[in-house]
Amino acid sequence: MIELTDAGYVPLGSAVNFAVEEAKRAVRSVLTAEPLTSGQLVEATGLKRTSVYAAVMELVEAGVVRREGKGTKGDPYHHSTVE
Repeated sequence: MIELTDAGYVPLGSAVNFAVEEAKRAVRSVLTAEPLTSGQLVEATGLKRTSVYAAVMELVEAGVVRREGKGTKGDPYHHSTVE
C-alpha cells in the first residue's frame, strides 16, 4: 500500500499490515470499559473478522486492551479498555 502526498509516494506497508493498523484504530474507537465479544467488535467496526482478530491480539499484547474469558462457546473472549 502507498499513499500519494505532496512530497510524492509514501509506503504504508503491505495490505495486510495496513488492514490490521486500520482495524486497531477502529477497535480502539469502539472499545470502552464495557466488555465486547470479538463478534461484537467485528459488527461495531464493520471490518473483516481476520483483521479485527489480528488487531485485538496486538492490542492485548501491547497492554492496551484487556481480554477475559476462555474463548470457548460457553465463555467467549470479552475485550475492554485497560483502565
